[in-house]
Amino acid sequence: MVSYKEIEKAIETKAPLSLQEDWDNSGWQVRLKTDFNRILLALEIRSDVIEEAVTKRCDLIITHHPLIFGALHQVVGLEGIDFSENDEIDNNNITSNMLIDLIQEGISVYSIHTPFDKCNDGNNDFLGAMLGLDSFMLSESGDGYVRVGEYNEAIGLSDIMDRASLQLGVDKRFFRYAGDEDVSIKRVCWVSGAGADYMVSAIVENCDLYVTGDLKYHDAQKAHELGINVLDLGHYATENIFRRALSSILMEAGVYDNAAVILSDVDINPFSI
Repeated sequence: MVSYKEIEKAIETKAPLSLQEDWDNSGWQVRLKTDFNRILLALEIRSDVIEEAVTKRCDLIITHHPLIFGALHQVVGLEGIDFSENDEIDNNNITSNMLIDLIQEGISVYSIHTPFDKCNDGNNDFLGAMLGLDSFMLSESGDGYVRVGEYNEAIGLSDIMDRASLQLGVDKRFFRYAGDEDVSIKRVCWVSGAGADYMVSAIVENCDLYVTGDLKYHDAQKAHELGINVLDLGHYATENIFRRALSSILMEAGVYDNAAVILSDVDINPFSI
């Protein structure tokens, strides 16, 4: 059994909540008890993740994406929607529905979002290791998110895509690329998740490739005009590594000694090929 204070210490020593953006909502989303026996690690809360937690008898889910994001003024679940009256369904209804299920099942939720993207050994450091960079470090640009690294020997685009597909466990048909397909890649910078806003870091850091997720049409056109080669591995692929990264941190902090820690095996990628 592990206390909520031990959970906070294990995570926040590495990823303090002071690192979060003012729009973020990291920390406890739902806390129904003070001690926990079985912990499920997941990218985010979804109805099938809640079902998994119930099946595996978990009383705590730790996620990367916060369940409660923005103001929640009332709790109206899906059963409270009158579809015949064309009641509008929004994210608050989805969140409310999951909150109702979690509370009914006695499951608490803790989320660690932007602090885990910035911290040492968090998502971005873990992504660099998965991409096989021989060395990497925090970039001076990019608000604490951007990492920059190098391969000892230059590799091709297909090599880095094959490596990413294998290590991240995602079919490379999900990947998208904008730029020179014959590029020789030695120096790379990246941001996990939706990092198109930091794409110019590739110029600042003199990189051959920028890696992120959620690249939009106009982002790709901007990359073309700026001469940036950008590889979109997808939001899911670059952040589902959260489970493994946090698992290592919890193990090092001794949480595994006092509670069962389980990595979610529900595929929550909303896209299919």
